[in-house]
Amino acid sequence: QTRAATATKGVAVAAQGAAIATQQHTVAVAANTGRTADATRASMALNSQLVQLGRGMMSTFTGFIAGVAAAALLKQAIGGIFSAAINFDTAMRQVNAVAQLGEQQFRVLSGQVRDFALNTRTFTGSARDAADALTIVVQAGINVNQGLTLMKAASVGATAGFTDIKTVTQALVGIMNAYGQSANMAMHNTNVLAQTVSLGVVTWRDLVQYIGEVVQTAAAARQPLETVGAAIAVMTQKGIPAAEAFTSLNRVLLSLINPSQPAKELAAELGIEWNFAALQSKGLVGMLLEMQKATGGNLEQMAILLGEVRAIRGALALLEGGGADFVKMQKGMQDAQAGTGAAMSQAEQAMKTARYQFDKFKQQAGELAITVGNVLLPPLIALLDVLTKLSKGFKIVVKAAIELAAAPAK
Repeated sequence: QTRAATATKGVAVAAQGAAIATQQHTVAVAANTGRTADATRASMALNSQLVQLGRGMMSTFTGFIAGVAAAALLKQAIGGIFSAAINFDTAMRQVNAVAQLGEQQFRVLSGQVRDFALNTRTFTGSARDAADALTIVVQAGINVNQGLTLMKAASVGATAGFTDIKTVTQALVGIMNAYGQSANMAMHNTNVLAQTVSLGVVTWRDLVQYIGEVVQTAAAARQPLETVGAAIAVMTQKGIPAAEAFTSLNRVLLSLINPSQPAKELAAELGIEWNFAALQSKGLVGMLLEMQKATGGNLEQMAILLGEVRAIRGALALLEGGGADFVKMQKGMQDAQAGTGAAMSQAEQAMKTARYQFDKFKQQAGELAITVGNVLLPPLIALLDVLTKLSKGFKIVVKAAIELAAAPAK
């Protein structure tokens, strides 16, 4: 309709142009024959027509621009609708490449993921983001039902830390598999991570990025996630960067569960136990305090027991004040599950921001696009199939025609 109206205005402007040309001829004739009064009247009429022409041209140009803009917006909207539906379907097919569900079960799961994306209060990503997170879950060997439970906890952590659900899901999957837990522990672990952020000088992004460097060793050493969080909180408070803190803690634990031969010999010489069994009975703080007392703070001997310099800095941070800060942090970790949990407490603050509201609006728009796209895609796919077949047929005909033309005449 906009283009039609613009075309009609264009015809009218052209007619005005023709009338002006005629009026210019009238003015010229009157002036050349000495009819001054007629020339004046014709000139006034010409001026009026020029004004009308200018307005008409401006209106036509404005209509043209509006038409182009409307067409561009329509094209973008249609493209966005198809893109949202196609991207979600592709992401879910990646999930099913691992899950291997029947088509009916696949459609049910797709609906569950869309429902999760739309109705989980703490989730601000798109349905495709949720599907990508589920891919991480199933690739780790976790079934889809447990996966959705884990993703709910991950959404709380993602909102609390202003990060994305895929990154948090990856971290929670690593923790869950390292400790041999079920998805029911996901919220508990998310609260521990949140409490680590509250007590230490570390961000959510740091935690989910580096937790994988120590969690396997911590689980092997039978040190709970709370101990890991407390240690990282202390180290970062003492000025050790997050990345180095995780590496340092990993080295300390490795030196205890798998001591080197020189470490074993030195421990025997010092009259202390330096092994996995002692760690279980005395705890990490107890072991480090015993080491400090036996070595008298000798850094060379501590380096032999701990294995390398990177472990020494972390151990010294944990030993400051006789280990009192570490003990205090461990007690603080007990508050992680209080009330609605440390993670939800942080997420509640994030959900008061304008960014959260904007992300939820985009989420609603994305869900609508998938709904509309799912209606439009089947006929489009059928049309594309027909066009593909026609293209193949046309190619065959053209090839035959070229060969016939190139064949020598008989």
